[in-house]
Amino acid sequence: MDRADNIRRLKEQAKLPRVKKAYSISKKSAKKLKQEKEERELQKINGDTKEQWYEDRMKENLPVCMNCGMEANWLLQPEYEKIWRACQAHILPKRQTQFPSVAEHPLNHLVLFPVWGGHLCGCHDEFDSSWFQATTMKVWETAFHRFKEFESAIAQKERYRIPEQFLKPLTK
Repeated sequence: MDRADNIRRLKEQAKLPRVKKAYSISKKSAKKLKQEKEERELQKINGDTKEQWYEDRMKENLPVCMNCGMEANWLLQPEYEKIWRACQAHILPKRQTQFPSVAEHPLNHLVLFPVWGGHLCGCHDEFDSSWFQATTMKVWETAFHRFKEFESAIAQKERYRIPEQFLKPLTK
């Protein structure tokens, strides 16, 4: 094959429509998917105590924001159960990398409404935004006193994560 034949072949190939490669990058790695599957299986075996925590808090409390006092009795209707669940706030974060030892403690709880499309007050989002912001809210005193009640239940290996705002005395 000489140079002219090679150029002719390349020109013919250039006229043909290109086939786009069909590939995608997965959003989660195989390792992460396997880990999540194992966690779901463990929850089935052990019973999902986290969901039980939410159900218990939802039964114990009325839909009134503990910070601003906003009432939303419509949240008790079955079709709004997910929104009512989102109103159950943790004083200390429940993440595995934060305070898993008290994630399901009954006192690690406040009723704070999320924004939810502008229909609710947004105190939950405000409380979770920063510890400084949380200390400026009306509900801080309640959160502080509840924390002091369940502080002894925090695992020793998690104690270094306790925010300094809880270690200082409460000032008004």
